[in-house]
Order: sequence, then C-alpha cells, then structure tokens
Amino acid sequence: GQQVYHMDFDAQHKLTRVEQVLDTAHFFALRNGVDTRDDVYRVFGPPAKVEGVYSFKGDIWTYRFMDNGNPRRAHVHIDPQGVVQKTMFTDESMYFREPHR
Repeated sequence: GQQVYHMDFDAQHKLTRVEQVLDTAHFFALRNGVDTRDDVYRVFGPPAKVEGVYSFKGDIWTYRFMDNGNPRRAHVHIDPQGVVQKTMFTDESMYFREPHR
C-alpha cells in the first residue's frame, strides 16, 4: 500500500489525531546512524520490498508512497547491525510493473 496512518487516542479512548506517515517529511526525519530497523518498522510498518545491492552491505527496505500526487518509492538502507545508514527516493512509474516471481 501507499498509506500508513498513526492514530492517537486519549484516556477516554476518543480518537484525537490521525496522521498519514508515508510521506517525504517522515522519511527525512529518519536519523542516519541513529535510528534502527525497529524504529523504521514502528513508524512505517512492513516494507513493500526488502532487497540488497552489491554496493551496500545490508538490507534496503522499500516503501511506496504518494508525493503531491506522484507515486514514489523510499529506499531505507539498513546495515547488518540494524542501523539506518541512508534513505534514497525514486519515482515509481505506474506503467511499469515488477515481474511476478
């Protein structure tokens, strides 16, 4: 999906706030070298894809989201110790589908 919502409730179980967190602001808030795999999962939930590349030792968690009406992807690089090292963004074309496995 392209949406993840956080909901806050008060002591009387009344909904007080709803926030969509799959957006550039929340991805930019990730702290390289500080935030962990668990922090990323807690904020964004499970990634759409987990993959690796030769040039980075660790996992890359990919999230799909909408940015001003444009489909994008955020790629969160998590090292073998489970620490976020960087986040990169790419555009997602709605015309190109990933091959089925």
